[in-house]
Amino acid sequence: VAGTGNFTLTGADTTNYDIGTATSQGIITIGKSTDSYNIQIGNATTATGKTLTIDVATSSTGTGKSRITIGNTNHSSTLSLLAGGSVGGTLIISAGAAGTTSIGTSATTGTITVGGTSTTGTITLGQSASDNTISIGSGAYSGTQTINIGAGSGGGSTIVSIAGTAGSSTITVGSTTTGTLTLNLAAASSATSTAVNIGSSASGGTGQSTVNIATSTAGNLINIGT
Repeated sequence: VAGTGNFTLTGADTTNYDIGTATSQGIITIGKSTDSYNIQIGNATTATGKTLTIDVATSSTGTGKSRITIGNTNHSSTLSLLAGGSVGGTLIISAGAAGTTSIGTSATTGTITVGGTSTTGTITLGQSASDNTISIGSGAYSGTQTINIGAGSGGGSTIVSIAGTAGSSTITVGSTTTGTLTLNLAAASSATSTAVNIGSSASGGTGQSTVNIATSTAGNLINIGT
């Protein structure tokens, strides 16, 4: 069908429209212009109380699988995935039980941001109750790597908890070769009192706590209160 006007395919409200057959192996193309234009799918304003459902490659069986590519990395292309508004919504990005989920693996000098500047909810990285490994900045880097945790410049308080209060925990901070470990407190000119606690303050129990400081067999220099 060719023409210079608009084409509308209409039927009853319950009519189904199929493009292609159950055994088609050819290419189905919707929109192929090389100029600037829009392709709209399910883009009408959904009425109050109604639900718009759009399914794309949601079913397979046996060894069948889907390969879906949305967008491209050319020039300044933009891809937005949106879910919900002021009353909440759910956005799920997930692979299968044994799958791999990668975010920003091809970025080099770009920025990857998780969470907004006014987020008040909880951001969780890893929540498995079984054995698992969470790695942050664990690549084999040759330059200088900077990892900031709770390092904002605002005037609020920061609470950082590392390792749980139950079970046995092993915490290693710093390199085993060379480097400097600094625990910063308020500046000497500050009127705010500060404290450094090493060892548990929990009461009860008969277990013994051991605190080792500078246990190297080489020479050690320990400065306290300097």
